[in-house]
Amino acid sequence: MTFQLAKPQEPLRAVFDLETLDIQPTGVVLSFGATIFRITDQDSFEDLVDRGTNIIFDVASQKERGSTVSEATLEWWTQQSQEAQDAVLNGTVDPAQLRHILSQTFGELPLSKTLWYCRGPHFDAAMIDNMCFNFGLPSPWSYKNIRDIRTWFDFHPKFVWGETQKSFVAHNSLHDSAMEAYNMQQCWSLYYD
Repeated sequence: MTFQLAKPQEPLRAVFDLETLDIQPTGVVLSFGATIFRITDQDSFEDLVDRGTNIIFDVASQKERGSTVSEATLEWWTQQSQEAQDAVLNGTVDPAQLRHILSQTFGELPLSKTLWYCRGPHFDAAMIDNMCFNFGLPSPWSYKNIRDIRTWFDFHPKFVWGETQKSFVAHNSLHDSAMEAYNMQQCWSLYYD
């Protein structure tokens, strides 16, 4: 009798990105974009956007709890595209709803056991951790499951970022997340398939 072990299914991973009003960890978070993916799949940018979420937060409630706004960051926003600005204006989502929205969007994803990738945990993860603290909430991830996309790409120095998709809007947190996931899949395919 011969036994064959089934190859385990690649786990779901998450990529997230923020848009903010300050570069300090205490800054107001305008938006939280995230998508989920399997590194071994070859999703389109559009599929990753469709699978994700872009949460646009209420600013006033964060400022009431001491979150900060930087004049330099406000000035930086005036230099961004109108599409990017429109994507973060007039947020109405209570930041206390973050975990609930993530659970609704990514139902099959065990938030605390998932590997969460971002471009600089000292910025993105720290900002969300601070926002959650201010609202008396636990972070949506376990501290040990945060990963840095830049470090991931540092280990693959021959990889060249793919062409920017037509529908891509820079500084739209969901689009940035989807583009990161897309390029991680492309890189994986180049090095490991």
